[in-house]
Amino acid sequence: MLALVDRYELCPALFPALVEVGWQLAPEPADEADRRWSLCYPDVAYRTHHLHVIEYGSVGWPALLAFRDHLRRDAADVAAYAAVKRQLAAVDDTDRVRYRAGKAPFIRSVLDRLARD
Repeated sequence: MLALVDRYELCPALFPALVEVGWQLAPEPADEADRRWSLCYPDVAYRTHHLHVIEYGSVGWPALLAFRDHLRRDAADVAAYAAVKRQLAAVDDTDRVRYRAGKAPFIRSVLDRLARD
């Protein structure tokens, strides 16, 4: 999930309300550089939801929306992406950095294809 905020610096003020309803901060290696915050629900280790809070106008958010919108339209890529995610989780479901790195080539290939179309 993606939430856009006007100013990244205002994010910490949002967190007490999110933590109160069960979200947990889950910083990822590139969060600060990408001007985003990551939160998980109900637990970082076994999450059912992952929320990225990102500054409107930052470099990465249009690509995130383009990828999401593409998956909403393309059942074959949804299935392929799910297979990649399942395969990565089956190998090691505790290494978040490896998991993200493992998904990146698939995401990049979809975004490259969208840029050509």
